[in-house]
Amino acid sequence: MEDVIISDLKNVNLFVDGGYLAKINTVYIKNYEIKHDIDPKTQRISLDHRRFFDLICETLNFRRKWTYYFDCPWYTDKRSTPEENRKATRKKKFLNRLENFPRTTVELGYLQKTILQCKDEEKFVFRQKKVDILIALRIVDKVINKECMHSILMTGDSDFVPVVKMVQDYDGEVILAYADIKGRVHKSYELLQAINGKLKIEMNFWENCIVKTLYL
Repeated sequence: MEDVIISDLKNVNLFVDGGYLAKINTVYIKNYEIKHDIDPKTQRISLDHRRFFDLICETLNFRRKWTYYFDCPWYTDKRSTPEENRKATRKKKFLNRLENFPRTTVELGYLQKTILQCKDEEKFVFRQKKVDILIALRIVDKVINKECMHSILMTGDSDFVPVVKMVQDYDGEVILAYADIKGRVHKSYELLQAINGKLKIEMNFWENCIVKTLYL
């Protein structure tokens, strides 16, 4: 299937899995630093999320009606280190900033901490919880209530195939925004077969939305 460009300028809702976007962002920032020989101690590369969201919709020839951004606060507990607590504070500020963007809603799940025993040491793994069901409910609700029949979904999770099919049953359409970075960020072939169109987020697309900050 080729990338689909919808010709008529219509309203669209954008649904973003924040964890998935964070993976894409992490890989592309690292690749950009290597490509341009940037020392992260002297220059910070970051994503202009507001521009990024608008550009996705514009590239597909849509007018962005609303962005729904789904994520989880950073996990902390009584055993958290000072650095982990600082990360939690930065994440909270980031989510608050996103929610102040025009026509943007942030909805939160939570991170579940799992302990894995690896030989003689414990390893902690964090998994997103509740995020997928929040995305699914929001997409279906907007279509069933005829608020917006066009949706762009940014995810790599095949669990959304039944959601896509339900939206289509109600005469809605879902376009997938995704990345495919070997060994780092994966696409879902099953989801790609189910959706109405797609936009692959390549690094050159991402570069149009970055911000460079020099440390003085």
